Amino acid sequence: ARPAMAPDPVAAETAAQGPTPRYFTWDEVAQRSGCEERWLVIDRKVYNISEFTRRHPGGSRVISHYAGQDATDPFVAFHINKGLVKKYMNSLLIGELSPEQPSFEPTKNKELTDEFRELRATVERMGLMKANHVFFLLYLLHILLLDGAAWLTLWVFGTSFLPFLLCAVLLSAVQHFGRPRWPDHLISVQDQPGQRGETSTKNTKRPGTVAHACNTSTLGGQDGQII
Repeated sequence: ARPAMAPDPVAAETAAQGPTPRYFTWDEVAQRSGCEERWLVIDRKVYNISEFTRRHPGGSRVISHYAGQDATDPFVAFHINKGLVKKYMNSLLIGELSPEQPSFEPTKNKELTDEFRELRATVERMGLMKANHVFFLLYLLHILLLDGAAWLTLWVFGTSFLPFLLCAVLLSAVQHFGRPRWPDHLISVQDQPGQRGETSTKNTKRPGTVAHACNTSTLGGQDGQII
C-alpha cells in the first residue's frame, strides 16, 4: 500500500484563510465612475455598485456621486447601524486597495481629511451626535401651544379684525418654527423626488416617516408624503 502523505501546511493555511483578496489601485477605481461600471471605496474595501445603485435605499443619485472615489466619510455620515449595512454590502465586495495605496484618493488633502475625521471622532466621544429627545419634545409642544392659542383666540374673541390679526400672527409663528429643515432631518427622513429617503436619527423607518409627514404637512406647511 502507498504510504499516506502528510498534508501541506501552507495549502491548509491558505484554505483556512479563504481566497486571496484582489488588490486594486486608485487609478483602477477612478476608471469605474461612468454609467457602465461603478466602483467605490469604503474603509479601503472596493465595492462594485453598478447594479446596486438602483436598489440603494437612499436613492441612486447619492451613491452614484461617489463612484470612483473614497466614500468612507459619507458612509459614516449617512448610516447609523454600520455593522448591519456592511453585512448587506458583502455581496458587493470585490477586493481592497493595494497595501501601497493611500486610504483615499491621492488628489485629496491628507492633513485636512485626517483633521475632519478626528473632529468627528471627538464630537462622537462628547456625545454631541446623540439627539436630545426632551428638546425636540418641548420644541413640538411649543408649536402646538401656539396652534392652540390661535384657535382659542378666535373661539373666545370672535372673528373681528383684532382677534383675526392676532390669530394670523400666531399661525405665522407656527409656520416659522415648523419650517426649518433641521427638525425634519433629525426626527425623520430626507425625502427626494422619486427616491426613498435615508433615515437620520431614527433606527426604524416607519415612525420616522410618520414624523416626517406630520412635521412637513401639518406643522411646516410643506408637502409631506408618506414614503
